[in-house]
Amino acid sequence: MTTLLPKCRSLSHAKQHHSHLVTTGHFRFKISPSRSKLLQLYALSLNNLSVAIKTFYQIVTPSTADWNAILRALIQSTHPIDSFRWYRNMIRGLYKVDALTCTFVLKACARALACSESTQLHSHTVRKGFAADALLGTTLLDLYAKIGNLDSAQKVFDEMLVKVTASWTALIFGFAQGNKPSEALGLFKRMEVLGLKPDETTLLAALCACSQLGASKEGEKIHEFIKNQKLDLNVRVCNALIDMYAKCGSADKAYLVFESLGPNKTLVNWNTMVMAFAMHGDGVKALGLFKHMGQEGLIPDAKSYLAVLCACNYSGSVEEVKERWTSVDWLRETMTNRDVEKVVGVSYIEEKGVIRKFYDGDKSHKSWRKIYAKLREIRFKIKDREEDNRKHKFKNYLGIICSLDSPLLLSI
Repeated sequence: MTTLLPKCRSLSHAKQHHSHLVTTGHFRFKISPSRSKLLQLYALSLNNLSVAIKTFYQIVTPSTADWNAILRALIQSTHPIDSFRWYRNMIRGLYKVDALTCTFVLKACARALACSESTQLHSHTVRKGFAADALLGTTLLDLYAKIGNLDSAQKVFDEMLVKVTASWTALIFGFAQGNKPSEALGLFKRMEVLGLKPDETTLLAALCACSQLGASKEGEKIHEFIKNQKLDLNVRVCNALIDMYAKCGSADKAYLVFESLGPNKTLVNWNTMVMAFAMHGDGVKALGLFKHMGQEGLIPDAKSYLAVLCACNYSGSVEEVKERWTSVDWLRETMTNRDVEKVVGVSYIEEKGVIRKFYDGDKSHKSWRKIYAKLREIRFKIKDREEDNRKHKFKNYLGIICSLDSPLLLSI
């Protein structure tokens, strides 16, 4: 029976097996693997949590595996925080809790970004003696990283007796997403020194850190590793590489990665490449790529139009903006409604292989006076160029007006 249950592909077939389990007395057994498999079938394979819960309530004495089946299903439900309520009921009913139970509840809390419940659960796992469990520790670490509590995440990581690749990845991603790219890259290097092999997710996190830091040399090293591991056709990894090269100032290298995907390019890859050209002020290439995207049969989304607007802004293509405006009008309204704006924060620059951090008005660099002098010089040159362009356009307009047959009165 246990081997037959996973083969069920419909609710009616599952209910037939359900009836058989009831008539054979499985719902009265204290432990029944078939019963737990049935709960998993309802909740996970058939995506019918309500039937799984009704079935659970028919069990006279639910086993830990039965509770775990429901808790696991609640992770992907519309109300993942309900798992904490189920967990409390389990404790109050004096049912046995294992490390897997806590792992499922922690995953649900991470998805719900439930801070207070997470802290309570962490304390409980320590009291229960589950702290040494690698899977639970990694889940707890990932939870703290997702809710932005990086100090607690670091503490959990340091206290772990056994660190698996997923443990390192969770903290690296936490640092990268939490505006600590230097720490993320440092941890990635430490992982390499210890001879641990990063997986796809680890590489994505490390590339994200390189993008924030503008660390092109580190990014190129990771790219070489990706090639050696035959991951250079992985769509997600390639997208991270495109983004990294673009933000590190090399749109040409980004385009080479983009082209290497061949026919496997997704809409996300196209959007990233269009934005890369836009960021580098190459509006012509960006708009050309956008048109090519349409010719390939891809339907643009909000990010596509945002990239096009940036490209039009940099290239001064007013006609292109008018052409796209009817499609992006809704996007502008949505961004306004959601209060989307650029957050002012820290920036990074790579100088002779060293990554430096700076803020607006920063004076921590030893050559800050020379830096600000150069910035003023650049600003004046930009102003002079804008003034020259304005005068040139005025002369052209005046020439056009004067060449008209009919006399015009010019009031200046």
